Amino acid sequence: MIWIAGQEASDELRAEFHRKQEAMRASGLFYFGPREASALRMASAGDDSEWLALWMQILPQRAGIALDGFTIAAQPGFRGRVLQRVRSLLWRVFRYQHERVAYRQNLVNAHMVTAIRFHYLQMVNECAELRGRIEQLEAEQRQTCAS
Repeated sequence: MIWIAGQEASDELRAEFHRKQEAMRASGLFYFGPREASALRMASAGDDSEWLALWMQILPQRAGIALDGFTIAAQPGFRGRVLQRVRSLLWRVFRYQHERVAYRQNLVNAHMVTAIRFHYLQMVNECAELRGRIEQLEAEQRQTCAS
């Protein structure tokens, strides 16, 4: 819940956020990932382990660098338009190098995400095995104490 000046404003802000989101989506300038990769879904996690499981699902979707073009904003006035043209020209000249570096960074990010996910799965499996072993030992100890 969001409070502003002592009044609850979650619904009003949520509606405003959705209006702005739809305007941005309609412009086509921004990428919105899948619904399952939302902060609201993360906020609904019941505990840390559930949050971590959700994060492990979302991480691969968030690790990439977008290679899409973008519009270069212009400052007001003649000087702003000239600088915008210069920046556009520089972007066209250096775009190949930028995309090469971004592609390599995406490869590194993908490998890191894979390593993190494998580590996470290994830890989950080890924890499950340890819990099973602890339960087995406690059951053996209860049988020993009962005898």
